[in-house]
Amino acid sequence: MQQFNFKVVSAEDADAEVPVSVAGQIMVDVQNLITHVGELLVRQELRTQDSLPAWIGDRFTLRMQGSGAGPRKDGDLLEDALTRVCAELDRANLSSTVPEEVSNHVEAVCRRSIARDVLDLWDHLDGYTLTYGTEGEMRRFRMNSRRALEAEASADPASIQSAIIGVVSHDPDRRGRWLISNTAVPV
Repeated sequence: MQQFNFKVVSAEDADAEVPVSVAGQIMVDVQNLITHVGELLVRQELRTQDSLPAWIGDRFTLRMQGSGAGPRKDGDLLEDALTRVCAELDRANLSSTVPEEVSNHVEAVCRRSIARDVLDLWDHLDGYTLTYGTEGEMRRFRMNSRRALEAEASADPASIQSAIIGVVSHDPDRRGRWLISNTAVPV
């Protein structure tokens, strides 16, 4: 597995100390972003409509390894999620517009969720700088596309185009009501 780094430094003095509360909150934001991107990758790959089991989300949890710890069994999946997180941060570094084609996620609801995570991360960086990436390819998080991400994050879910796949039938108990079922759970 490739080595990914997320480094928080003071915006004024790169040698200044960073309070644990600031670094901790930023790492929580990075963890949320990794978990959400990873779950969305799995959801898109498997084309699931329901929530994923908790154990899948656990596969995207960052862990501190002590001496003697070996590689993770799920390293490839985590590496894919980390690569996509870096791509999402790169996307936020683009100029003032963020075209949908640049997003890693096809579904508008997924883009909305990731945009919220990136905005939360940026808001907690007040006075600090985040650099991220792999060894030799570290980049600085600049958030050049805040307005476009805010628009994406605030999109009304009811206005997002979507489709439902399943069986449509009359509700036998209530007149004028329709049931939509994907054979597993009625919607």
